Amino acid sequence: MADSFFILWLGHLFGDYVLQNGYIAKRKERNLGVLLIHVMLVGASHLLFFLPSFNGNILAAVGFVVAAHFLIDYSKFRLSKVQWVSTPWYYLFDQGLHISTLLIVAPLIAYQQAFFNGRLSLMICAAILNAYAWGIFAHLGWGEKSNGYRRDWVGYLFRGASAVLHNWYWLGSLAVLLLGWFLEERLTGGKKRAEISVSFALSFASNIFLINILGKNFWG
Repeated sequence: MADSFFILWLGHLFGDYVLQNGYIAKRKERNLGVLLIHVMLVGASHLLFFLPSFNGNILAAVGFVVAAHFLIDYSKFRLSKVQWVSTPWYYLFDQGLHISTLLIVAPLIAYQQAFFNGRLSLMICAAILNAYAWGIFAHLGWGEKSNGYRRDWVGYLFRGASAVLHNWYWLGSLAVLLLGWFLEERLTGGKKRAEISVSFALSFASNIFLINILGKNFWG
């Protein structure tokens, strides 16, 4: 089950973050057609990571996940004018709902062949989570809202790389995060200190939880 869950989570994170450009992110909560495009990209991402294995169980599981993803995002679409929806806590709630759907179907497609095994999928999940998810969370809670969220390429690089390094040695992860924090501080002139600090601190915490705790419990 662990392998299938982390492959599903990788498909979700890749589709929900990497394949979601600024146009989709800004319009999916106001335009149903854009929301449908987003959901189709998420579905394609799931199928991609289960290649070369392709059978009825996988199609059914991905179909369920995609339908659930649409319903979760459609609820946000309908509630877009409610203030709570734009908070970091709703953001966590939203991602928690998505993860719960993956947990439901993961036992049904255990032991499927895929491009990446569960352990490698976990490391890539940690990298995407750090690079994208924690950056958005920190912006929602501690960032400047008037300019909206902009892709943070320096943060993506250092927070994402920290997960890869953490897989070998945690001090390497800490070092690259501190370096990334220092560079972002200099580049922004200290104007985004709280946002940057939160995103980098959460990245290190998630590295410990995902790689040291979950990774070792599942794969030793």
